[in-house]
Amino acid sequence: MQTNNDGWFPFAAIGLKIKKEDYQIMGFIGIRQTIECLFKNRIEFRSGDVSKHEAPVQARDLKAIGKQAEVTVIPSKVSEKTLRPK
Repeated sequence: MQTNNDGWFPFAAIGLKIKKEDYQIMGFIGIRQTIECLFKNRIEFRSGDVSKHEAPVQARDLKAIGKQAEVTVIPSKVSEKTLRPK
């Protein structure tokens, strides 16, 4: 897969290699949803730069460029009310 100097490539290139049935059988609606769910710590997405004639959605493999994915903290719904007994 052709990448630029920063490792970005057109996300559509992934879609050319995966059949729709392959991810729909797992319960996913679209290819991006599938990739984000299965490889959220490995594949990074961004909008393409139209001034550079890039595809609308760009992706890159963080492992291939030796970069660690940022850890996303999901806020908990625990509050003072739920921690204290009544």
